[in-house]
Amino acid sequence: MTEDQFWCMLETAHRKGDDPEEQHEWLIGKLAKKPVHEIVGFDFHFNQQYAKSYTSDLWAAAFIIMGGCSDDSFDYFRAWLMFLGKEPYEGALQNPESILPYLERMEEDVPEFEDFLYCASAAFEEKTGMDQDDYLDLYWKVSGDVYVQPEMEFDWSEDDGEGLFKKFPLLWNAYGETPLG
Repeated sequence: MTEDQFWCMLETAHRKGDDPEEQHEWLIGKLAKKPVHEIVGFDFHFNQQYAKSYTSDLWAAAFIIMGGCSDDSFDYFRAWLMFLGKEPYEGALQNPESILPYLERMEEDVPEFEDFLYCASAAFEEKTGMDQDDYLDLYWKVSGDVYVQPEMEFDWSEDDGEGLFKKFPLLWNAYGETPLG
């Protein structure tokens, strides 16, 4: 599976249901029909893209939007961001404030999508009947992925509302006083 095919599958999933959960279920089902090496390929491209989103700026944006952001919450936020698709995701990497239109559609939900982190392993389980540990063993053997969590230095402080406002004024004006969740 190529990176373009990865993004194309996500775009197609958005047309296959009314909400992210339905779209995610369609994606799992579609992946489960593919050969195992393509499931691993999908996950490889997911992981390569996901690693790019481990940035101080995106964490600051998530912190503002949700009024705080733990490690796990940041992981789920990044999964939500990727699930939006290639253009919104790449736009957010360049300018986190570009996601404002997507946030405005959320009503009272928080921008997190934990289940997307496990899309490939769920498809593998559906296809083979094997569990997530079996999938992860296979993934590391087959993918050639050597992911190591990058170091991050924060260029912001959770106690510095003025600094966060200066960093992302549009996000701060929308969510600084009334965060989602």
